[in-house]
Amino acid sequence: NLIEQAVLGGGNDEGIDIAAVIVNGSIVFEPAEIEEVISDQRVNSAKVIFMQAKTSESYDSKLISKFLHGVESVTNCAMRPGDISLPPRLADLAALIDRIAENGDKFAESRIPCELYYVTTSPHDGSDAQKELQVTQALSRIRAIGVYAEDLKLRTHGHEEISSKQKERHGPQNVKFNFEKHQAIPATERVGEAYIGLIAASELMK
Repeated sequence: NLIEQAVLGGGNDEGIDIAAVIVNGSIVFEPAEIEEVISDQRVNSAKVIFMQAKTSESYDSKLISKFLHGVESVTNCAMRPGDISLPPRLADLAALIDRIAENGDKFAESRIPCELYYVTTSPHDGSDAQKELQVTQALSRIRAIGVYAEDLKLRTHGHEEISSKQKERHGPQNVKFNFEKHQAIPATERVGEAYIGLIAASELMK
């Protein structure tokens, strides 16, 4: 449900298909939620994610530029509320970024980490599109606003990157459980540590 709420695509989205503001590991949708999440924490973290997704065999620099212009507009609206008129959902997003900026002293980083993704089904990695002048200038304008972390960059993901993330999603998981009765057994070429032992069913359920 949270992911579905982060999907903006369709109509007046300014080229932004997905946008999420994450505070202390949780997606937030209202400024009041930010206040609630950070109220009991001494150190807080925040991150903003913008994404555009296309089913295309190539990277369209004009569409990438439109996407980056949308990010720029949302960010400018966050810093100067009222100066820019945005569709309601993008205006709500700007309000979240504004609230994080207002509470900047409560976050570990002075500038907000931001991830920009342009995703396609292209067999290429999009490195050539990233070098296009209209793309580099759009990124420069966003950086100049001074809201996001200095390492801001555009990530272009094609078919290979999508496939890799799908494999990662279904890969090994790190789960903590109590494993008191165990004994080490010889490792193998592909396994660094191995054990045999007994655990309670309640621990296994974890």
